[in-house]
Order: sequence, then structure tokens, then C-alpha cells
Amino acid sequence: MFLITPTMLGSLIAGVAMWLMFWYRVNHVDSILYLNQYLTRKVVLDWVKRNPQTAMLLPERIRIHSARDAVTDIPARRRIGF
Repeated sequence: MFLITPTMLGSLIAGVAMWLMFWYRVNHVDSILYLNQYLTRKVVLDWVKRNPQTAMLLPERIRIHSARDAVTDIPARRRIGF
């Protein structure tokens, strides 16, 4: 039997939200000031087609790295006195 826990549901929602934000930014990369000089939507989508595994893992790596930094950063600031 497969049980969906609140933690698992929260993680799923966070993952879906991260993917949506990632692909929203990819589709609107042409409208980002200064970045549009170096990067276009076509270049990004061509890279994704050439590197599908990396493109799939990249948002998850960013999400995990961000969550880990948020959790470990707060106690360190309290010890230092910020």
C-alpha cells in the first residue's frame, strides 16, 4: 500500500512549483534585460534537446541546494549573532 504523507505531498508540490517556474523562465528568457543579448529561447530549447538528462536534473539540483542552504544557514547566523 502506498501512503501519501504530508511531507511527501509538500515535496511534490514544491517540485511541481519549481518545474513550473523553471520552464516559465525558459519561455520568457528573451524578455530578461541584458540576458537576452547572450541567450535566446531557441538556444535554451536546443540545449535541452541535446542534453535531456541534464535539463531534467538541473531544476531538482537547484531546488535541493536552495532548501539545504535555507535550513543550514539560519542556525549558523544565530550562532554568529546576525
